[in-house]
Amino acid sequence: MGALVKETAAFMLQHWEPDGILQPPDPFGTVLEWMWVAEPDRAVGMVSDLLRHLRRGDGATNRLITLDTLMCGLPLTVCALPGEQVNALSDRVEAEVPRLLGGDVNK
Repeated sequence: MGALVKETAAFMLQHWEPDGILQPPDPFGTVLEWMWVAEPDRAVGMVSDLLRHLRRGDGATNRLITLDTLMCGLPLTVCALPGEQVNALSDRVEAEVPRLLGGDVNK
């Protein structure tokens, strides 16, 4: 899972413009959808790891990527999930990722 997250972050950093929507690519979304159904805790961990790589990984220099920024595009990535599941995933991510990353992820 680590390689998928790291490569997804690198791809996103390479292709994202700060005035655009930061949306993880389809392969990440497909795995996240499956993981959310099978192991929700690991799905939240995937998103946390993705944000960590987006904020501190290779190519993240001079980029302020917040959880709020990521949450604009994340629901578009899991569009095969029913709406209530997308909302549940979003709620858990917003509640748990700040704790997992140990700080304010919107600064």
